[in-house]
Amino acid sequence: MAEETWNLLMRFDREVLTPQIDQLRREMYTQFDGVYKRLERIDDELVSINGSIRRVEDRVTAVERR
Repeated sequence: MAEETWNLLMRFDREVLTPQIDQLRREMYTQFDGVYKRLERIDDELVSINGSIRRVEDRVTAVERR
């Protein structure tokens, strides 16, 4: 009886749980990839904005010196 129960649980794990967990894992990785792409774009924009702010500050400093 115990061996039958064990075999049934192992079959359930193999046929039901493992495929569902694998599918969930793929979906999560897909979502994480999307988040990472967005973060890369935000990082690129931040670098661009910081460069622009530096140029504006340099121009303001130059105008103040005149």
